[in-house]
Amino acid sequence: MLETLNELLKTQLHHLTSSLTSLTHMSYPTFVSLYTSTSAFSSSLSEFSSSLDSLLDDSLPALESSMSNWNAETALVLATRRKTLTMLESYDKLRDLLDIPLLINTCVRNSYFSEALSLAAYARGLISHYPSPPLILTSVLAEIEGAFGEEEEIAPSFLSGRELCLKGSLESLRRDIFRITDAEGKLSSRDQEDLAKYLGKYVGLWREGVYDLITQYESIFLTHPLQDASPMKLHALLTTYVLHVFRTQLLPLLVSIHSSQPPIASLPMSALPSLVTQLTYCAAALACVGAEFRSTLARCVNNANRFISNFEWNTPIKNSRDTLDSPTAERKVNPHSPSAWLLTKEALESNHLPSSSSTVPSHNPPSLLTSYLPLAIHANEVIEVLNSLRACAPISAARGYT
Repeated sequence: MLETLNELLKTQLHHLTSSLTSLTHMSYPTFVSLYTSTSAFSSSLSEFSSSLDSLLDDSLPALESSMSNWNAETALVLATRRKTLTMLESYDKLRDLLDIPLLINTCVRNSYFSEALSLAAYARGLISHYPSPPLILTSVLAEIEGAFGEEEEIAPSFLSGRELCLKGSLESLRRDIFRITDAEGKLSSRDQEDLAKYLGKYVGLWREGVYDLITQYESIFLTHPLQDASPMKLHALLTTYVLHVFRTQLLPLLVSIHSSQPPIASLPMSALPSLVTQLTYCAAALACVGAEFRSTLARCVNNANRFISNFEWNTPIKNSRDTLDSPTAERKVNPHSPSAWLLTKEALESNHLPSSSSTVPSHNPPSLLTSYLPLAIHANEVIEVLNSLRACAPISAARGYT
């Protein structure tokens, strides 16, 4: 068994050796090429290993260092570009913001104080949105404060500008009023009507102008005052101005100045009630906004009432005296005794005094009075004066009639 196995193994060895020999002879070029490739591959692996070591040890750290340096070098450039891009996107808003000081200067120069204050409040509102305001807002606010100044300095300019506007609107009526009152002699009925019309328009325009001025001043300077402004000073300034306008523009029409007769005293008593109504409405309207001068107007109206009533009361007396003292042309040619022209022709021819009947209507004069024509004319004039007092007769003025 062992001998058989030994022979079998030898036979197989011989076959294998023959096969390998044949394979070697047949595949020699392949083996040579395989050897060459294996040698080249081993050399390539060695070079790759050395290159990889060089990449890991030298190139990658150098690349990482370059990237870090590039990020640091370009961060400033990127920040500048971002700022520039932000500024370009907000160019219109920035231009509007930078124009605020210029607009405020323009508004102040042209007396648009309400618009100037609104722009200043808008700028302050923008700054309040930031815990630490940006430099541009701080710079704009500094320019606004320099252009705007203190509110107490703008308020007089506002009042003086409004006073000039009010004075200009009243100047034509003022000239017409004093043109009529400065005329020599007694005013005609037409002049008195024109004077009453001009005075009424003057009071109405003055009331509207002062009322608008007070309401505008309060809405601009007193409703939302600035932090640096003093409300007491602003209130005092408004009060002083209103009193000044009242003394210089309205009071000269109601009271005597330098012993001259005021224009209101040139009105007839019949035209006084409508003017007093307008003055009362004017005083009540301005009292609603804090301008109280009703007591002053009451004294002015009382003085004018006494002056006009005394003048009209003395007019019938003067006319009667002139009638008695100045004979007419007919009486100069044919002088007659007073009984011939003091009595009517019917009463002169009668031997009995006329008697008044109790059945005569109250609106008809008694016959006894109508018999004496000058006396009837005088009584009629006196009654007209008393009737005119019924529409405008303040109780406080009653002392002037005694």
